[in-house]
Amino acid sequence: MTAEKPSPGQARFSWPDATGASLYAVTRGTLSEVRSGSYGECVVPTQTKTSYDDTATPTPGEGFVYLIRGINAACGIGTLGAGPGGFERINPDAEDGT
Repeated sequence: MTAEKPSPGQARFSWPDATGASLYAVTRGTLSEVRSGSYGECVVPTQTKTSYDDTATPTPGEGFVYLIRGINAACGIGTLGAGPGGFERINPDAEDGT
């Protein structure tokens, strides 16, 4: 994923196409609250483009963490990848619980 600042107060995140994905979901959490099993809420449940513009501003001294997942119409939403120990990440904060 790459990040850029196209205008004041806006951050743009872009990523390459995921093999087999036709849609993408974006999850955003805060750095102070991110931990194993808690990666923030879904801010974009489904979109076709491979970029996300965020105008939210974290509180002073805080930052955001983002996770993007591919979605395949036939097979469903992709994973959040493997965490420490090689186990698949699960996010109970997201709407779908994954």
